[in-house]
Amino acid sequence: MIRRWLLLLLIALLLPAPAWAAEILTLGVLSYRPKDVMQRTWQPLADYLTQAVPGHEVRLRVLNPAEMEGALQRHELDFVFTNPAHYINLRSGNLLSGALATLVRAEQGHIVPAIGGVMIVREDRADITQLRDLYGKRVATPAPSYLGGFVSQAYEIVDAGLDLGRIRFESSAQLHDRIVDAVLKGEVDAGFVRTGVLEDLAREGRTEIAQLRILNRQTLPGFPYALSTRLYPEWPLVALPQVNSETARLIAARLLSLEADDPAAIAAGIHGFAIPADYGPVELAMRSL
Repeated sequence: MIRRWLLLLLIALLLPAPAWAAEILTLGVLSYRPKDVMQRTWQPLADYLTQAVPGHEVRLRVLNPAEMEGALQRHELDFVFTNPAHYINLRSGNLLSGALATLVRAEQGHIVPAIGGVMIVREDRADITQLRDLYGKRVATPAPSYLGGFVSQAYEIVDAGLDLGRIRFESSAQLHDRIVDAVLKGEVDAGFVRTGVLEDLAREGRTEIAQLRILNRQTLPGFPYALSTRLYPEWPLVALPQVNSETARLIAARLLSLEADDPAAIAAGIHGFAIPADYGPVELAMRSL
């Protein structure tokens, strides 16, 4: 009997470690574009973290705001990657960490650590040329929890002394792509999307984007995207309370060491990650609204 147990022990030691030995970490990513696009964009980052943090497997879940809130309530997520306004909202109702790292995008040779909002109308809408012209108009937004899809634009309108209550906002949790389509088809008068969406669509062959005009256009040196608002820090990655501090530290370290030429960075169209930015301006804008 003793020999049998010794033999079994020897076999167990010689066999490769089973797949279940890895600790599974779930990364929830907020979806602002179609889920298949987001999956292709961010799956390489999850794979990179799996390889970079031994003993862990990072699994990606692309979620809309309602799905992410439900997953958080059921304690199904270990890390959250989301837009800054959504992060501030989640932080107020969940025990999130501070940001572990802040995203830095890359666009046509530019390093872009900031996000803003874009207000779009059809080029032929001569009746909408300034912010005040939005009064009484139907304006499509993805959701109030999106910084680049609502908060940044709404703050510019309020800061200009205008009344948000006189604008007919239509927020139905639509993806940014759908908002662009609604404006192009004349289903709404204007739409709010985040910076970078129009450029992504143009790269994907959406030539009809040329039929759109940017309302309240801002031109900032070195900023490569169409823009209607001031800028705010890019997306943060945060850890949930159940993640031990050593694991969170390792994840943060690997994100900060991600090089711009790594396949994960190239797939996501990013330069990498930087130390956490100050999200105070985002909270200030939200409180002002």
